Amino acid sequence: MSDSMYASINKNNTVAQKCSTDAPDVCVLEATDADEHADNLRDWQQQYDQVSHGPFHGKIEELSSQHLHVFREHTSQSVRQQCNVWSNSVWLGFAANGQSCRINGQQVNHQQLMVRPGDTQFELVTPEQFDIYGIVINLDALS
Repeated sequence: MSDSMYASINKNNTVAQKCSTDAPDVCVLEATDADEHADNLRDWQQQYDQVSHGPFHGKIEELSSQHLHVFREHTSQSVRQQCNVWSNSVWLGFAANGQSCRINGQQVNHQQLMVRPGDTQFELVTPEQFDIYGIVINLDALS
């Protein structure tokens, strides 16, 4: 384990690695439960509901610092996500693998950019085997 990670025990009594919040570094987190996966995105308030059948596997690869969070997220099953990114920020997201999704009920094709302000709840519904890139920027860093 690198200096930027620490281990914890999750609700299934297995060891889960979490990323440190004090050093910008690449971190990879994996989960076999949609709720645990939702908790893995740093500083987000969110809830995931798996809407397709079968075993879940989620993976987040991220780089995070005080003013910037860049990540790639994979979900193996279709999920409904209730999302809320941190205050005083903006989120940009786009599909990484050519699939479409829905944000607040509106269809988004794989060539479109999704943008949501911080501290504002939104719903994202994604298909099976979905990959998304996300960037969250603290607005203070832009001024």
